[in-house]
Amino acid sequence: MIELMGADIEAALNEIDIKGVESKRRSVRHCLVERGRHYPTKHVLYCAHIIKTGKKWPNLRGVGFRMVSLPRSDTQSNRIADAGIKA
Repeated sequence: MIELMGADIEAALNEIDIKGVESKRRSVRHCLVERGRHYPTKHVLYCAHIIKTGKKWPNLRGVGFRMVSLPRSDTQSNRIADAGIKA
């Protein structure tokens, strides 16, 4: 497991400040607030991981996991997903 440090996160924030964030990478539920700005949490971690290791995160579909999209208005589905309960 890779341990990200504060400097890795700062480097990721610098990169995001320069490159911006694609609309598909924007936050839906949580964000990191730093430097008076809001950053999509998962994208910050993704960028920090690349900066630290030089490699992208593995694609979960590529290693045998099934991914589904949840409707944003369906709070019950979101609670099920957050609790790790099988749908």
